[in-house]
Amino acid sequence: MRKLIVSVNVTLDGFLSGPNCELDWHFTCWTAEMAEALSEQLKKADTIILGRVTYLAMAKYWPAKATDITAAPQDLLFI
Repeated sequence: MRKLIVSVNVTLDGFLSGPNCELDWHFTCWTAEMAEALSEQLKKADTIILGRVTYLAMAKYWPAKATDITAAPQDLLFI
């Protein structure tokens, strides 16, 4: 049987996103160390399940990062 690992970005008071799905709080807290740790965890996964809204956001975001020479080094870990 395979492991199921759930990962959710949430504040201590239960805040997930704003009324228009904004995640601005998340970007002020995200660090290069967090990106590296998440990258290492994702490398071990054989399947990643996303919700529709998250998938659509990532499908638009990540392809552009592959050719963005100004992308942060920690972003490139996920390409």
